[in-house]
Amino acid sequence: MLANKFSTIQLHPFYINEGSTEYLVLKRNTFSHFYPGMWQVITGKIESEEIAYKAALRELNEETSLDYKILYHIPYIGSFYDWQNDKVENIPCFAVELNSKDVVLSNEHSQFEFVKFEKLGNFLELPSHLNASEHLKKCIIDNPNRNNFRIKL
Repeated sequence: MLANKFSTIQLHPFYINEGSTEYLVLKRNTFSHFYPGMWQVITGKIESEEIAYKAALRELNEETSLDYKILYHIPYIGSFYDWQNDKVENIPCFAVELNSKDVVLSNEHSQFEFVKFEKLGNFLELPSHLNASEHLKKCIIDNPNRNNFRIKL
């Protein structure tokens, strides 16, 4: 198998109830090494020989214990500058439609909220998280052709 081209993933969980969509955001614990106390979507490292979308599903389970209905790839590649290693990271972005809102947080996070799209900017500070959220809404949530972005497992 070829080496991973990416080292991290970004996952945007959402829940739809009676036509209303809410997006899950998580607050990192204050003792986190990276971005302590910051609100974010699910992020995580891709393990050796792991496929990016499988890493996203693993992180969903590890960070929230949630189950999902549908997995999508968001047509957007996030990025950030890793100042410690002096490199730019490109990040594949995914989304899952959740079966429930029964979150069980890992110790990596201290809080969670389900919020409407219009409120995401009040929580998410990283531009790539906000930009991917916009692509999620446009290309998946509001798109009758959303199945074009579905990952069929």
